[in-house]
Amino acid sequence: MKNTVRIISLLLVAIMCMALAACGGDNVPTSGNAPATGTTEGTATQPVTTEEEEELLEIPEGAYYEGYEFRILGKDAGDYSNIDIVPNPDVEEDPINDAVYERNNKLEELFGITIVGSLQSAGNIVNTVKNNVSAQTDAYDLICVEMSSAFTLARDGCLHNLYEVPHIDMEKSWWDQNVADTMTIKDKLYFTTGDITVLDDDCTMVQLFNKDAFSELKPDVDIYQVVKDKKWTMEYLASLIKDMNSDLNGNGTPDKDDRWGMCLSTADIATWYNASGEVMVGPDGKGGFRFAMEDSRAMDVMAKSLDFMLDYKFFRTDQLSATAEDQLNSLMRGTVIFRSTTMRTGRQLRNMEMDFGILPSPLFDEDQERYYTPTSYSMVGHAIPTTVEDLERTGVITEAMAYYSKQYLTPAYYDVSLQGILTRDEESNDMLDIIFSSKIYDLGYLFNVGGQQRMMRQLVEGNTKAYASKYDEIRDTMNSDIESFMEEFEF
Repeated sequence: MKNTVRIISLLLVAIMCMALAACGGDNVPTSGNAPATGTTEGTATQPVTTEEEEELLEIPEGAYYEGYEFRILGKDAGDYSNIDIVPNPDVEEDPINDAVYERNNKLEELFGITIVGSLQSAGNIVNTVKNNVSAQTDAYDLICVEMSSAFTLARDGCLHNLYEVPHIDMEKSWWDQNVADTMTIKDKLYFTTGDITVLDDDCTMVQLFNKDAFSELKPDVDIYQVVKDKKWTMEYLASLIKDMNSDLNGNGTPDKDDRWGMCLSTADIATWYNASGEVMVGPDGKGGFRFAMEDSRAMDVMAKSLDFMLDYKFFRTDQLSATAEDQLNSLMRGTVIFRSTTMRTGRQLRNMEMDFGILPSPLFDEDQERYYTPTSYSMVGHAIPTTVEDLERTGVITEAMAYYSKQYLTPAYYDVSLQGILTRDEESNDMLDIIFSSKIYDLGYLFNVGGQQRMMRQLVEGNTKAYASKYDEIRDTMNSDIESFMEEFEF
């Protein structure tokens, strides 16, 4: 699970990083042909640690690969592209870009390597990796691709089981344990995520709100305390927004220039459903998966999620002839109070003049034990192609990259995520701790098993609550798809 970093420690981390650079990283033992300090003769592994980090990174003796190019293939998808593989030389004074530079420099010095990155669309990544496997071409050590595409590659035998890759330890905090818990197939895990990338955080769902506008409408509500007291439920959210809509321009027609309590999309039906802790398809406890939406609580959650989506009026682009930019502008000027969206959108608010805050998605009810953070269909995973010739080398470098990403990249991401509100809304940091540590991964949604991803949206678009009959229509297809899915992993 990604271990989040307190904002108050960011300066300390930065100072530590500068100190390490100034002293040449003398506390980092290396081996092989690299200059080594602090090593012990005959030691099988050499631990790397920092003052803030108790966990150890174990580097095998002799792990120095002078002149090797460590090749990473990442995702090219506009705002959701991999900006965290290699630094962009054209970008200046950007915390994330600087952190990528520092991390890569550390790895390159430690192992004598050069990190090389390239980006392709998700579809092209699948085709590229398949073609490389077919031709047995060792072209990439590591790939980062949408989880749905990673499943496709795993099914076709193109990816290594990460549990069997030497020197990768999935129990370390720099890997997201939630992925291992939900995406392990017959004791095999083909992709994962964690501190090694910022895209996993960018793809998490959050509830943004205009703090100034909210305080004006609800001056007596301490929304952060509501979250901490675990009273932040779907019902409570509904009670807040029910009387916020207002015809500001007086034209008698709902439009983008009015005030709206909340802005969302039809896809948010899955947000409320997953935020309850329920999934469409989940582990069956036997190494496989099962259709989970027939459980009594799941049915109740779905019913009330539809009630919320259909019984209240929201700013929806499909209804108001508006754009995503209109939604963002409305939130920034305070005519939208809440917006359900990804963390990536939240990072676009850094220059917002009004105060804003970040909240987790609401609980289903007060009986729910903890918060769950839904993830968007763009969620990515890291994987290792079967064409890698030296699996031990790839495992060593990948584990070290994840470790140092936790040291450099994650603090920088927090800095960027909250830049501009650090001094005016410190409690949002506590909210990020909840959000980033509570991700939930739904195979049914991410892999669109049985067409569920689209089916849920169609219910909202059709303004119908007839979910039970809809499930009856797809039940056989769902179970057949899951059965076929599991059969495809018989290797």
